[in-house]
Amino acid sequence: MTMTTRARQYVMAVEQKFDYTDLTGVATSLVQPKLPQGAVYLRGGVLVETAFNGTTPTLNVGSLGGSATAYASALDLAATGYKPTTTGVGAKSTGDTVTLGPNAGAQAATQGAGRLIMEYLITDRALEVQP
Repeated sequence: MTMTTRARQYVMAVEQKFDYTDLTGVATSLVQPKLPQGAVYLRGGVLVETAFNGTTPTLNVGSLGGSATAYASALDLAATGYKPTTTGVGAKSTGDTVTLGPNAGAQAATQGAGRLIMEYLITDRALEVQP
């Protein structure tokens, strides 16, 4: 028999700043935030605060040891604004290391800055009890 739970929790988020120096000349950035064990990915994206220059700079958001595009493929870095992730929603993490994979245009950029934002819940966790 399944019992009704009154446990509740807040949505948590990974926020990771990065700029063009983190993406220059690398296939996978060394900026690698982690989702905790048991995290269920809800939504996220990249907030481009300073546009990246270069030829059509884009960014993949992936999983170390998994798919290079587990969360997003070819997010546009050439214009400021929020670029939502398109895949991976509902995936349960086993302690996932998130990767940023710039294309050649982003690797050659000499300006640009943004933030990776990933919202999640952790299974079997309670912060409050609802009456």
